[in-house]
Amino acid sequence: MTSHVDARRRELLALLENTRHETRSLLSGLDPEQVVHTDARAWRVRDVVGHLAVWNAEAARSLEAHAKGGEYHC
Repeated sequence: MTSHVDARRRELLALLENTRHETRSLLSGLDPEQVVHTDARAWRVRDVVGHLAVWNAEAARSLEAHAKGGEYHC
């Protein structure tokens, strides 16, 4: 069973790396100052990317805590 888990982990890490590469490629063609959404304020490309980066970091902390048998609350 461990080999199945290790294989699945490698698959998921490869998917994550591929997704990261594709995202960087797509973002490289965007103007970071371009407004992409407005609600109470204008959200620029860089604001959205920053927002996603913070949540990505929080998700990583949560997964790490879970892997160690703990919990993480943000």
